[in-house]
Amino acid sequence: AEIRSGGRATPFFIGHGAYDEIVPLPFAEHSARLLAQLGVNVTWREYEAEHDFGGEALADVAGFLHRVMKY
Repeated sequence: AEIRSGGRATPFFIGHGAYDEIVPLPFAEHSARLLAQLGVNVTWREYEAEHDFGGEALADVAGFLHRVMKY
């Protein structure tokens, strides 16, 4: 895999449900590890959830965007 230098500077958020039966957790964990090994600034969050997007995840994404967006 190859990532252009500009891609490494882009912060990346991955949130995943521990009980997701559609995209198993190990797949998401592997993706996060691979991106980090390639030099991408990855923020990883795991949730006590299935394949959904709840309030905790929404708050985490909002906080992530608040930190990384340049105003």
